Amino acid sequence: MSNYRNQQAVKILVVDDEPSSRFLISTLLSLYDFSVIQAADGKEALNAVQSQAIDLILLDIMMPEMDGFTVCKHLKSDRSTRSIPVIFISALVDEESRMKANLVGGEGYINKPFIADELIQMLSAQPTMLRVQQPASVLQ
Repeated sequence: MSNYRNQQAVKILVVDDEPSSRFLISTLLSLYDFSVIQAADGKEALNAVQSQAIDLILLDIMMPEMDGFTVCKHLKSDRSTRSIPVIFISALVDEESRMKANLVGGEGYINKPFIADELIQMLSAQPTMLRVQQPASVLQ
């Protein structure tokens, strides 16, 4: 099913307080052979990036205790995690949220409900991912 190679070497952290959202995103990414880690909140996400090498984070904004903007600020202020690309996935569709996501260091923003192809294209556009993945057609 996959048009890419070596995705298992790419570890994506999916952060969302909604179990159904984490499941849906993780299932989609698994179909493309990505290695997926899940976190149910900001604290779990910050712990995950300290305990293992994460290549990219898909981050919900509206979460209890610590919202996605705050999580991203923590990540970008830490020398060991600031280079991890963060793509926000949120039900917030207002321009202010998109601008704030950019200001705190987000590399992308996808609205929920998301379109699977849009998510995969966004991931493929990240420099971290391009090092590892090339379309199969380019390899021939």
